[in-house]
Amino acid sequence: MAYPRLITDAEEVRKIADRYGIMRAMALPPMESRELIEKKLEGL
Repeated sequence: MAYPRLITDAEEVRKIADRYGIMRAMALPPMESRELIEKKLEGL
């Protein structure tokens, strides 16, 4: 579902929390994110 909603089902909350944790672990640190964005912008 694409709209904001309150999730109260424990199993669904766990699945979403797991996905968030995986994405967070894969994300670049803030400074590296900034550098990557700046580098991409230079190429425009």
